[in-house]
Amino acid sequence: MTRLAPTKAHHIRINVYAETYHRWRNDPRLRRGAAKERSHRAIQHLFQPLGIEHSCSAIVDEGKEPNSMTLGATCGMAGWERALGRSMIMRLHLMEDLVSEICSVDDEDELHAALMTAARRMCFDHFALVYDRRAGDEAEANLLIHDYPDAWANVYVDFDLGGADPVRRAGERSLVGFEWQHLPDLVPMTEGDRHMLAVGRENGVGDGFTVPRHLPGEASGSCSFAVRPNREIPREMLHVAEIVGAFALASARRIVGVAP
Repeated sequence: MTRLAPTKAHHIRINVYAETYHRWRNDPRLRRGAAKERSHRAIQHLFQPLGIEHSCSAIVDEGKEPNSMTLGATCGMAGWERALGRSMIMRLHLMEDLVSEICSVDDEDELHAALMTAARRMCFDHFALVYDRRAGDEAEANLLIHDYPDAWANVYVDFDLGGADPVRRAGERSLVGFEWQHLPDLVPMTEGDRHMLAVGRENGVGDGFTVPRHLPGEASGSCSFAVRPNREIPREMLHVAEIVGAFALASARRIVGVAP
């Protein structure tokens, strides 16, 4: 194979490319601009023929909280990677904010307000926390707070469904949070269990995610976050919900006077 000797023009181009590369590598603004430009070109190439307008900068640069569906539809590969990293950081900050607020509550009303705020910021619609003390007969050592629709709350209390609740039974079989759609993997589901969940959906409570906690000989509790029927739970927030739920139960234990 014959190799061509580099000409002076080749050397000039190589030097220009090298200088440009070093400038790009040493200037983070240029790198960010280049990545953004590649992302926008990818967006235009993929979506403009379909008549769809997207803005990667609206997600990556304006601090909005993207999820996996949004990222895949807006940012192309380079922007997707950057936005995913930003999204993870934002979730960590969100978790820190919510845990700090929940740990600072002093009574049941403040915990209720903090959990309501946490549920909305994590893109859930409802929450429920129950803390049952096993030792002693002190009724005041138990705690139940929620913002479920009144229709479902009334049915749940009037028919005393707590003992038959498949979510609570599943909580005794799991060390970590679980989605309600995975209940059959944790406990045998009866026709009554399925009917109970169906009645919940009819009364405004769809799918959910429950964080269980147990202290042998002392107490059992759970913190659940749920969505309205026909909505999917925000799975990108489940790790945040796991931590928030655990700290909410710790605050409930403190409020009932078991822990300082």
